[in-house]
Amino acid sequence: MLKQASQLKARLDGDPSLSRADLARQVGVDPSYLTRLLNLVKLAPGIQEYILTLPPSKTKGPITESRLKEIARVPDHQVQLERFDEIKQKPARGQDYGRIAFSK
Repeated sequence: MLKQASQLKARLDGDPSLSRADLARQVGVDPSYLTRLLNLVKLAPGIQEYILTLPPSKTKGPITESRLKEIARVPDHQVQLERFDEIKQKPARGQDYGRIAFSK
């Protein structure tokens, strides 16, 4: 998900004539979903590094897409890191602590 967000952001940055609405149509998602997805690139670098090193998981852990999107809306990276640490401490359903299960 984070890799996809980075790739889509690069497409937008690389083509000034490409709007978010056009990109959303090209990739087959709702424009509002695309905006929420693109907000993931605003996560603190430490959070992004942590996420990118996690193995894929089919079970739901404490780190979910919706929780990451909430954190990404916080402009202060230090506050993001604090909230991310809180999430990592929450008990997960199943046994995949620290892994991410995404809906899309």
